[in-house]
Amino acid sequence: MARPPLFQRLLTMMRGDRAAPAAAPAAAAPPPPRFDFNDPRIPGASQPKIAIILKTLSEIQELAQRSGGNSAGEYLDEARRIETAYLPELMISYFAIPEQHRAEIFRRTGKSASFQLNERLDTIIDELQEIARYFANGEMEKFSGNLKFIDKRFGSNHDFE
Repeated sequence: MARPPLFQRLLTMMRGDRAAPAAAPAAAAPPPPRFDFNDPRIPGASQPKIAIILKTLSEIQELAQRSGGNSAGEYLDEARRIETAYLPELMISYFAIPEQHRAEIFRRTGKSASFQLNERLDTIIDELQEIARYFANGEMEKFSGNLKFIDKRFGSNHDFE
């Protein structure tokens, strides 16, 4: 006759041959270190573009906070991915090419590695400016609504477009 599970557990505990406690769950991996946007390996012609990117990211963060993130999560998420993943990965992959082999890229494509890096930085700038424009449009709509309210309330006939 089989013993009930409770009885078996009590008997096991009294004998002292307890099972080893379950292992604690593994701690979550720490976030990757932030990329150093002042890295001296960044080409001189790319540094102003990086500055524009960082400034635009800051503006997006500020605009997003002001707007309360209303239905703009995907835009803010994309800006964060650019800052924490896409841009650092682009720069790290550029750094990984030994300088003596960068000329090979020019022979293959007709454009230097730094020229192509700058083209991609321009692409990132365009995308971030589009995201900033999305948030700014929300602010402009609020302003326009306030102007219309004042016009209606106090009888002005000015237009805001």
